[in-house]
Amino acid sequence: MANCVQCGRELPSISIGELRNRCPACQFQQQQQQQVAGPQPVQRRATFAERARLFPVTSVIIAINVAIYIACVISTWLSGIGSPMDFDGRMLLRWGADYGPLTLDGQWWRTFTSMWLHGGLIHVAANMYCFWSFGPIAERIFGRRRYLAIYVITGLGSSLASLAWHPNLISVGASGAIFGVSGALFVPFFHKRLKLPQPVMSSMLRSIGMFIVINLLIGASIPFIDNSAHVGGLLVGLILGEILVRLAPDAEVDSSLLKVVAASVILLVAGFMVIQRERLPATYADSAFHAIEDGNLTLAYQKAQQAVASHPNDAESYVALGEVYLQQKKYPEALSAYQVAHKLAPNDESITGRLGHVYARLSDWKNAEPLLREALKGDAKDPDALIDLAVTLDATNRAPEALESVHKALQLEPNSARGQFVLGTILADQANYRDAIHPLSEAVRLDPNNADYRKALQTAEQASGSQSH
Repeated sequence: MANCVQCGRELPSISIGELRNRCPACQFQQQQQQQVAGPQPVQRRATFAERARLFPVTSVIIAINVAIYIACVISTWLSGIGSPMDFDGRMLLRWGADYGPLTLDGQWWRTFTSMWLHGGLIHVAANMYCFWSFGPIAERIFGRRRYLAIYVITGLGSSLASLAWHPNLISVGASGAIFGVSGALFVPFFHKRLKLPQPVMSSMLRSIGMFIVINLLIGASIPFIDNSAHVGGLLVGLILGEILVRLAPDAEVDSSLLKVVAASVILLVAGFMVIQRERLPATYADSAFHAIEDGNLTLAYQKAQQAVASHPNDAESYVALGEVYLQQKKYPEALSAYQVAHKLAPNDESITGRLGHVYARLSDWKNAEPLLREALKGDAKDPDALIDLAVTLDATNRAPEALESVHKALQLEPNSARGQFVLGTILADQANYRDAIHPLSEAVRLDPNNADYRKALQTAEQASGSQSH
């Protein structure tokens, strides 16, 4: 609970309903002094430091969120990936973002760590500004222990809601917990459980209600905002607020709080287990892609097989399996997987392009070219399809068209190691070894562990040296 700023006694919170900085005894003493001394000058507003001392839970929560944001900024600078305004998803995953393929597959702790992470400067600034605006009010009304319990429980509830609604989305932020606190704060004002003038009660109720409605509408209108987490946190907050308001007259309020926390933990664990059972299969394909990025092809193959078994009519499951086979250079198996994916989603240009890529890997230029051109009709700025088309055109003796296609790809993605390699090999095929050396050197620089790139560069350098003699 909060403490009296004059004598240090604990202040009664929602059980009494006083929103003051002094205990009843000090309030009475102050009233007696005012009657003797007459009208007093208007008190100054509390400074930031004074407000922080008065509301330590709110201050500590904000400090933790800001400190983690700063740590993420440092990590971003060191890695050179992303920016302080918009963090890279891979970095957020390393720091504990909520992500179904990981969270539901054993890393349950992400439901907690994600509520302290933010996606960038605007995200953390907006959340902490909102929290600093009404967090102290909730801390005063509910008391420190109950307030902290509300924040953590509603944050966990928002994480579960996000997992249930869209498990394959990377989710971070304190906004679910903030909605939870606002929902809990709405309850005592709605039930008029606070000893405040009616105009003040009505004004606060309107302010909290407008905050909830406006931010839910904003979340619904902006695609990348995880509104399911907002709704989940809000609903849990409303339920907790109702329970705590009803328990407020209980003299054993601390033991009641322990019971509420224990019951909440049991329900959260049970909810997680239900979501895990129902939604984990939907994450298998994404788990396979994530494992491919990590270079764990054994795990990727296992997850892709699970994806196909659990969702045999889902094109993405076969795409995942096809990508694993491509990484393993099992091109006939990759072809079979992508043929099924293309049959299930014939209008998906990315799948069409990848099927063309597999045909190109198999040197089946006749089938590769029409598929690649079809994919580029849907997305003319697909660098991978442009590179594959360049390979196909070069293999069928159309070097000028091949060079045009690969140059388009490199304009879109200049740091594509494969694009630089293909440009170099096309030039080398035309015996233009000197010009081939630069793109091949770039390919080796971008992917120094690729033996094919190093061999092609060495061959071009040797051929160029022979030409000069």
